[in-house]
Amino acid sequence: MGQSGTGFFFFRRTSYAVTWEIVGKPPKEQESPDEEEHPDEKDGVLSNKRFGEIVRWGKSQSADGVAATVARTASLTRPGVKEMIRQGLNRKSVEAFIEVYKTALANPRKAKANVQLEPRLKLMRKILELWPE
Repeated sequence: MGQSGTGFFFFRRTSYAVTWEIVGKPPKEQESPDEEEHPDEKDGVLSNKRFGEIVRWGKSQSADGVAATVARTASLTRPGVKEMIRQGLNRKSVEAFIEVYKTALANPRKAKANVQLEPRLKLMRKILELWPE
């Protein structure tokens, strides 16, 4: 059973139209007990997607996205952090994301391009501040 499609992508300010076709059945994936149990985690650190689902930060670079992250930080409470932990958040992930955001903010080009870095770093720090003992 094959699949086909058409799409567009942009590379260096030029758009390209592409058509593809996948013929046959996709190969069976090897199942790993670790991957099956924790598909959104690598070395104890949650994926960006899973982390965002739990933390519920603003999702875009827009003013609304930044405002959502700032509002989430302002409204966060210790019970809110406990709920995040119940959903699978771990301290190692929060600490890892703090380092990612600190490193990115140290790069002026990245800091200018991603307006969510500073608000998300503040959110991560508040999560740790409210982390239960």
